[in-house]
This record gives sequence, structure tokens and C-alpha cells, in this order.
Amino acid sequence: MLRRKLRLNVFPHDFPCTCGKTHDAKGDHAFCCSRSHKGSAHNQLAQHQIAKAIGPALAAANITRTDTAMETEPRLYLTSDPLSRP
Repeated sequence: MLRRKLRLNVFPHDFPCTCGKTHDAKGDHAFCCSRSHKGSAHNQLAQHQIAKAIGPALAAANITRTDTAMETEPRLYLTSDPLSRP
């Protein structure tokens, strides 16, 4: 979120959105899109940044190796129950 507040790129490049417009690298579209909402955009940015930051911290504490990639767990979406979680 700090990168967004400082107007730095939060995404490596622009990419298409499901609403038909383009997500900009600064992340502005994610907060005004008619098909998504600010809460989900915030959660995606926060989870990505946490995963990116925790890898070096765990390696520094000798919990993981330095080449271990940190990933966030994908959300489980069931067509019968889209609000369910794993």
C-alpha cells in the first residue's frame, strides 16, 4: 500500500480487467472498477506484498532457503457457494 500512496507502480505492467477497461500499473483502476470493490483490491495488494516481504525474512532467520519462493494460497471459489473459504 505504501507504493500506491507514493504513486509508484504496484503492478509490473498494465493488464486488461474483466470490466473491459485496463488496470493501470499504479493500481488506480482496482479502486474504482464497477466489477470489483476497494476491499478485494486492498486484500490482493496486501497479500502480494506480505508474501514478497516474508520470504527474505524467513531466509534471514534460517527458516527457509534464500531461493524458496513465497506464494499466497489461492482463494477457493465454488460456483455453488462463492463466499466459501478453504
